[in-house]
Amino acid sequence: MNFKREQLESKIQLLISEIILEELNIDALRNKTTIADVKLNKDNSLAIVFVSFITNKNDKEEEKKLFSLLKKETSQIRRILSKKLPLRFVPQIEFKLDHLIDDINKIENLIKDATK
Repeated sequence: MNFKREQLESKIQLLISEIILEELNIDALRNKTTIADVKLNKDNSLAIVFVSFITNKNDKEEEKKLFSLLKKETSQIRRILSKKLPLRFVPQIEFKLDHLIDDINKIENLIKDATK
């Protein structure tokens, strides 16, 4: 992995977090959204942003609503990001749900069941 790419991914992750927290006036997103990771494609034209939401346990409906709300704000987030990033071309943003926490919980449950 390229060091400059890793730096840019980290910078985009931080900036998108700040944009959601400070510049979007959507309390539901502000209080419940976590930007878990950002991955850029080879030519830096696409940033895949992995997000998770702090919701009640197994509340997939709320997660879907929050994800839909976030996706509607993609162009606004990219516009603000373009003003903050010192790049000639700001990558397109694609949000994806990060299921890492769910996967960890499943593994923990399997381990607990196996040790019983």
